[in-house]
Amino acid sequence: MAEVHIDARYQVFALQLVSLYQERGATLSEEAQALVLLATEAWFRDAPKFKAVRTEEEMKLLAHLIVETSLEETHVKRSRERYTRQPVPFHLLLFALARSGHKLLRDLLEKGF
Repeated sequence: MAEVHIDARYQVFALQLVSLYQERGATLSEEAQALVLLATEAWFRDAPKFKAVRTEEEMKLLAHLIVETSLEETHVKRSRERYTRQPVPFHLLLFALARSGHKLLRDLLEKGF
């Protein structure tokens, strides 16, 4: 697995998001876990331009909602159903996060998404 080192300010929240997948029955591959860690830090450091200012708590809530929505994405659900003992791979999680982010953020951003 590629080593991912994220800023200590984001570690606790990033690990909470990884744990959320586990709690909902989705084991992530090591690479998929690294994606969540990196995406969490990027979410705050390179935040999208919203129509209205977002507090850190609102940003955390949106990130949490994106993860929750990604769990319902068809590819992740199928992966969990077909391979109950196999982790969700990087490419499926990447697709699910992008699709979930699009659904939740398209009306909140300054420019189209």
